[in-house]
Amino acid sequence: MDFGALGLTSTSGFDAGKWLFLSPGLALGMYLLVASPILMRWLLAGPMFFIVGWFAWSLIGVLWSVDTQATFLQMILALTTIVSSYWFTRSFGRTSFARVFCVSAGIVLAIGLANDLVPAIEAILPIEKSQTEFGLETGRSPGLTPGVNQLGMLAGVTAIMGLRLRPQSDLQRVARIGVLGLAGLAMVTAGSRSVAVCTIAALAVQTGLHASTSTRIRGAVGALAGLLVTVGVIGATGAETTFQSGRSFDSLNGRSAVWAHALDLIGEHPLRGVGMMTGQFNWTRAFASGRTSFNAGDAHNMVLEILIGTGTIGLALFMAGAFWAAVRAWRQRDEDALALLLLVGFVGLTEALVSAAGLIYAILGLVLALVATDPIVRPWPTGRGGNPGALLGESSVFEPVRTLA
Repeated sequence: MDFGALGLTSTSGFDAGKWLFLSPGLALGMYLLVASPILMRWLLAGPMFFIVGWFAWSLIGVLWSVDTQATFLQMILALTTIVSSYWFTRSFGRTSFARVFCVSAGIVLAIGLANDLVPAIEAILPIEKSQTEFGLETGRSPGLTPGVNQLGMLAGVTAIMGLRLRPQSDLQRVARIGVLGLAGLAMVTAGSRSVAVCTIAALAVQTGLHASTSTRIRGAVGALAGLLVTVGVIGATGAETTFQSGRSFDSLNGRSAVWAHALDLIGEHPLRGVGMMTGQFNWTRAFASGRTSFNAGDAHNMVLEILIGTGTIGLALFMAGAFWAAVRAWRQRDEDALALLLLVGFVGLTEALVSAAGLIYAILGLVLALVATDPIVRPWPTGRGGNPGALLGESSVFEPVRTLA
């Protein structure tokens, strides 16, 4: 897992040096992307063809981006992180990737929660104390723990990946319970109502798709109860915080003004956009001019943010890949893929998820869904114990394997 993709930025904002040199997935992703003809064929097959097309169009947008550095560096990081994840999942299987993901995400979530819940940590790590919109106080360690909504999204994806694990021993079962517990506690601490609601819905789909009718009914009741409790806890702890941050305490929490300005930005260049990853520039300017009551950072809607960054051309490419993936997942009744797509899609209604670090969660979820619904092709029969370097040669012998393991 690329920790750079999980919020590796300086306290003052985007830090190109950290994103470039402290991202372990970057070098591997670039190498695979350039050197592997096999991986390139994978990427150009199925729904990934459109997603790769969207990345290509986003990088071409450097030519007219209002923030060239942010567009180029952050899109390169996002692309190579996803390429690395895609290669790993198709080579070693989804369960193996879920295990690696949960270990890395668990570390990030644990540090974020320690910052928040253990005062002594303040003497060890440099911490920013900040209030979330609706939730509990969240401690952040600059350079490691992600922002509020990103933290919630990370917790949601971790929960889905945790359910994907198939523990074989008591120790593994305890570890999975621990990861799921960290994800649940982080979700409450992050204080994002939209992410919490969508995560519970996604988990209900993941666990109930192949269950019996009676189990689905009990699960639906349990999910509804969990949803009400979670949203109640989150909503009851942050009313003062909302007023202090200058936002209006309404159901949209000031998003109506943000969306209105987003439409204005889209109208400036509806076909090609103003450059992906330019939220810091666009929304700081909007706040300074009084167009929004707070510095939004992004459009708080994935479709609007893609339109702002890449225009209607980019949106068409992105949505084509997403729609194709959703159709495949539904036809194959793939609960993991459907849960990830549901989480990304519905959270994307109220959060951008495609600006800065948030892009990783959105596209990573989509890529995992694509991997899940594609026939898994591996250069060795079991996907374990082979030589991953075989992926970099044209002479590899393939064995098609259809499996979700």
